[in-house]
Amino acid sequence: MSNYEVQIIEIAAILAGAFERPLDLEHAATLARDIHENDLHQPIGVIQRSEGLRRCWGQHRCEAFRILGKTHIPARIVDEQADELMFSLAENHLRLEESMESMVTRVTALARRHKCTFHDAALQANVKPSKFSRCKKIVDKLSDAAKQLAAAHDLGMSDLYLVATRASTPEMQLE
Repeated sequence: MSNYEVQIIEIAAILAGAFERPLDLEHAATLARDIHENDLHQPIGVIQRSEGLRRCWGQHRCEAFRILGKTHIPARIVDEQADELMFSLAENHLRLEESMESMVTRVTALARRHKCTFHDAALQANVKPSKFSRCKKIVDKLSDAAKQLAAAHDLGMSDLYLVATRASTPEMQLE
């Protein structure tokens, strides 16, 4: 991604990305304060498509610029042959801002799109295949109630993996 030259582009000309996470306005407001105090450190990424420039990463930075009343934003414009999903996954994963569920969903979509294994799709997205495998097992095996309980107690991936692999019923996952 770093080989692409940064350009200043009009925010209004940017189309929403096809694989964006849900917009978190509180996060965007926090980013706006940080950008106001410290400037933008990482440009957004857009991909040239026939319909225009489509955002690959940086949705919250874009919204932060809107909050600040700015009309233009620094952006890396990636080649139109690039895979939008792969760029989006890689950027969010590297910044550790993607949930396990979202990462599993998007790596799975990448594997389907490229007709490749989960291992290869994870590598393309800069996700360690072993991490993807553990996350997929957690996402696939844990009940919704167990996921909510884990979130409330801020359990880490190692604990979640143990519960997902050792608890044989949804009830046991809650013990």
